[in-house]
Amino acid sequence: MTDEPLLFRPGTRWSYSNSGFLLAGLVIEKASGERYAEYLARHVWKPAGMKHTGCYPRSRLPTFAAIGYEDGGAPNTATLAPVGTSAGGCYSSARDLLAFARALEGGRLLSRSLTHEITTSKVRAPGGGYGFGFGIRNGRPGEPPTIWHNGGAPGAAGELDIDPKLGIVAVTLGNVSPAHVFPVVDAALEALGVP
Repeated sequence: MTDEPLLFRPGTRWSYSNSGFLLAGLVIEKASGERYAEYLARHVWKPAGMKHTGCYPRSRLPTFAAIGYEDGGAPNTATLAPVGTSAGGCYSSARDLLAFARALEGGRLLSRSLTHEITTSKVRAPGGGYGFGFGIRNGRPGEPPTIWHNGGAPGAAGELDIDPKLGIVAVTLGNVSPAHVFPVVDAALEALGVP
């Protein structure tokens, strides 16, 4: 893949890339000297109070990990990656994702200026823009945007939405495929008035 041409000049457009997130994880490992999950445990999960979050090996999932179900009802366990990575496959709970959002908003993970930097749109993307790892959905003019990220695979999907103006953090997790979870996310956000 290293010899493939760029799709566009960096900084001019946006396109989601699992490979980009894998690369970011490798940069974290190289810069910190720690494995990706160890770094997150020390610098994100522990300071945020996240006790049910991790990039667990498929062969040793904790008892609290939900089993995902693909369309047709088959468990997704045979198709899971051997271990979660910076591109996905890690586990968390709704309570832990709420704790993450509160820690991010409260400046316990990064300085307020760095938090603002990563949650500010850098390039246009569907629904508004994209910061550094966060989607940015714009509401009405003059109102703070909703910060969000989602992910999914056969048998699992979730989304975290943070709207500081409304004081709402919405966490949606499902152990079914994204096509069944994301319409629920959209309906819940619409009912809450979250852009």
